[in-house]
Amino acid sequence: MKVSFSRSSAKAATLVELVLALGILAVAMVSLLGMLTRGVGTMKKAADLATESRIVQQLIDEVQATDWDRLDAVVAEASFQTRYFDDQGIITSRGRQIYTTRIYLDQSPDDTGPAFGLPGDEAVGVDRKSDLRRVIVRITHVPGNRGEAMLDSPGARASYREFFGTVIRLRGEENRTGEEAGE
Repeated sequence: MKVSFSRSSAKAATLVELVLALGILAVAMVSLLGMLTRGVGTMKKAADLATESRIVQQLIDEVQATDWDRLDAVVAEASFQTRYFDDQGIITSRGRQIYTTRIYLDQSPDDTGPAFGLPGDEAVGVDRKSDLRRVIVRITHVPGNRGEAMLDSPGARASYREFFGTVIRLRGEENRTGEEAGE
């Protein structure tokens, strides 16, 4: 008995087709893995920036809550000026930090530009020295004590970020508080 197979009725894939399919699959997998590593890196940078932003906002809020007449003295204190935070943005002790911050008022030490002001200060009667202060927060994402050294070295500009904020003194705030208390 003779059995014959015709090529037209065969439904199996040839070796060439299998190799071609595996090659396409390999290229697709390598591309996906490449995008995955880039995506993880971008996600880490975004998380770091979000943590830094929370830290900066917390520090600017603390400066805003400080008694206006004592602002220079409080910010000049070493315990207030330099702060240490963990990877979640929670205050921690020196040596255990991931983020190190330094707070300055009006101008950072290596800033050679003009003093801070806003357009129209004189026209609207705003005295910047008594009503408006710029807060500069330098933050570095270098773990341990090396972070503090990065903030101190003038050539390490790429090692830290500077964030700027403005705090204001509200006129008549004391009078409104007193009137409300007397009612």
